[in-house]
Order: sequence, then C-alpha cells, then structure tokens
Amino acid sequence: MAKPLYVRLAVALSVFLLSAASLAQVESVEPTRAKWISMERQRCFGYCPIYRIEIYRDGHVVFNGEEFTLETGRHELRLETNQVRELEELISESGILELDDDCCSCYDVSDQPTVTIEIVIGSTPKVIEHYHGCIKAPAWLAEFESSLDDLSGAIRWIGTGEERRQKRRSDRK
Repeated sequence: MAKPLYVRLAVALSVFLLSAASLAQVESVEPTRAKWISMERQRCFGYCPIYRIEIYRDGHVVFNGEEFTLETGRHELRLETNQVRELEELISESGILELDDDCCSCYDVSDQPTVTIEIVIGSTPKVIEHYHGCIKAPAWLAEFESSLDDLSGAIRWIGTGEERRQKRRSDRK
C-alpha cells in the first residue's frame, strides 16, 4: 500500500533539510582567506593603467585589470613563502604604516591617478589614498606602489609602459 502524499512530502523535505544542513556545515569548516594587502590604481587623464590587486595572507594574489593594462579581467597566482616574506619586509621597512591617513590626498596638480593602498595588520586596516598630483606625498610612496606590482607578480598582467603602448596600437588596427 502506497504511503499518503503528506508522508512522502514530509520524508522528502526532511532529506532536503538534512542535506542542506550538512552542506552548510562543510562550507563553514573551510578556512577563510584573510585579505592582507590591496592596491587599486584609478583613472587619470590619459592612459594610466586601471586595476586592483588583492594579496592574501596565504600568498594568494588576485589581479583585476580594467583598462590600459596588458591583460584585463581577473587573474590569479600564488606567491612562494620567500615572496610573502619580501612583501612583509617591504611593508615594515617602508614606513607606510606610520603615514597619516590623509597624507597624500591633496590635489596640487590635476589629471593624475589616485592609488588606494589598504594593509590589514591584525584587525585594523591602514588605508592610504595617494593622489599622484599631491606635492607633499613622500617620494618613496610611488616606489612602494611599483614594488607591490613587482613583488605580487601582477606586473605580468599590467605590463611595462612600452608593452601597453604596443597593445593600444595593435588594438586600434
């Protein structure tokens, strides 16, 4: 004799809820990736590369190129342990954590790009907004940004100035 419809529905609903609960438990056990450093280069008047880099504590790097980069879209890589140590040294030796948050957001010269850097130490984020037309910004800050491009491996997707010029020329054809 077949079971009544309400019994079959109750059994099916129970199986569904139990499987959904077990899926939720599996997802919550996976480790959470902690963002450590992010840098976003924003638009200027011209062909400045526009992109975002995120570097995670485990060495995972995510690059998202928007415009005027050698590669656009999302790209990922994993840094070796020694490369992560080099980034740690760059941060500790640079003095970036000692900068005032509003040190570099003056607008003395127009049409320059803005670079936003966020570094998370513990649970506190340090955010520096560096407008490249700000005369009072320390000279080493632009070098720090370029070092992040290099050490993160993102330079392969950003490209050199000459590579980006060649790409623009070939895209126009």
